[in-house]
Amino acid sequence: MCKRCYKINMQTPMGIKCGTISVMIEKGRVKGNLNVMNHKNPLLGFIDEEGNCKLTGSIVTLMQTVSYEAYGKIEEDKISLTIYGGRNVFQMVGEKSMEDEIQLERRI
Repeated sequence: MCKRCYKINMQTPMGIKCGTISVMIEKGRVKGNLNVMNHKNPLLGFIDEEGNCKLTGSIVTLMQTVSYEAYGKIEEDKISLTIYGGRNVFQMVGEKSMEDEIQLERRI
């Protein structure tokens, strides 16, 4: 099992939103949480040997909950996703967060 945490920036129509994404990868499956806009949102998905992934989940905003599919790449030190939610497309990029990884280890 591989556990990783990233500090992320997500481009939205209301500007860049900062947060974190924590993932656990095991046998081609991904599960974790996207923490953005003051909400912790669970996610699930699949990943191949090269880090290409498909994730699904929802993002809670002040006005609505948006279900999404995300496609991109999860690497050791960075993450890059394109998120398709309703009529919106968001770009997300992030870098590995050592501080958050320590917290993840304590919870698991």
